[in-house]
Amino acid sequence: MSALRAGDLVLDTSTSSSRIIVNQHAETRRITTKLTFHTADSSISMTPDHGVFVNGVLMAASQVRVGARLTTGAVVWITKAESAIINPVTASGTILACDTGAPILAASHPIWIASIVVDSTVTRILVNAALLLAGEAESISSGVASAVTRLTMSIVIGATAARALRKRKASSA
Repeated sequence: MSALRAGDLVLDTSTSSSRIIVNQHAETRRITTKLTFHTADSSISMTPDHGVFVNGVLMAASQVRVGARLTTGAVVWITKAESAIINPVTASGTILACDTGAPILAASHPIWIASIVVDSTVTRILVNAALLLAGEAESISSGVASAVTRLTMSIVIGATAARALRKRKASSA
């Protein structure tokens, strides 16, 4: 996952693919709590606030319990550890991912925004545009803040340049 970059193509369902918009945390190697869900056929690790499809419904990883059904089967056990996180965000809002075995369907966003990104094309486009502007941001909130800062600075620079051009035209007239 850490090798993925913006523009790479990944599976986002068992029958379709999507482009990576940004790969959050790829450069920072931030350490945090992760849950690993083990099924008979696979395992996947994610932060407790990450969105995952359980029994066909999107929910926070922290809500998953033994017996819950992921796309590859029922959760047999859950482990908890501290490790580096990585989060490739896709244009579609979903991704097939795994640590081992068959890939599991998950959101490519934390749960607080995952459901509206997956359910709303307009929201998905706006969030993806902000993330694309922000680049390899540490989090969605810092990415949006970075995008707003860049956009604001572009407007200020453009306005300053326009003002200087008007002054130059006025003084040469």
